[in-house]
Amino acid sequence: MRVNGLRPRVGHADTDLEKENAASFAGDSGAIVDESQETTRGQDTLKRSRSAISRFGKDEHKRAAKMLGYCLILGTPAAWGGLAPVLRNHLTPVERMSLAAAALASVEDDDIDTAIWAALGGEAA
Repeated sequence: MRVNGLRPRVGHADTDLEKENAASFAGDSGAIVDESQETTRGQDTLKRSRSAISRFGKDEHKRAAKMLGYCLILGTPAAWGGLAPVLRNHLTPVERMSLAAAALASVEDDDIDTAIWAALGGEAA
């Protein structure tokens, strides 16, 4: 028997070409399905949200923070030396003074003189 010019496969018992709905057999597999745990794709995948800094931070602040991160990772004198021009270009004078004050406030009392001399380009004692 031919339908639309095609012959059914040899040995195929069902010559009826009407397709069955595969979903109708879903529960007939013998597997135990907990329907309370079923979710759609949109419900079970969480979209990673961007950080508040990424969403609301000024571009200039992000650039300065990125450079500071590089300096902390590299830890070389060349990296730290390159930080000052980046801060000068991307932060306001008030922001730079506030950053400097916070950094100096974190230094031990015995090391403040050394930190100030190093910042001013002098020799570290």
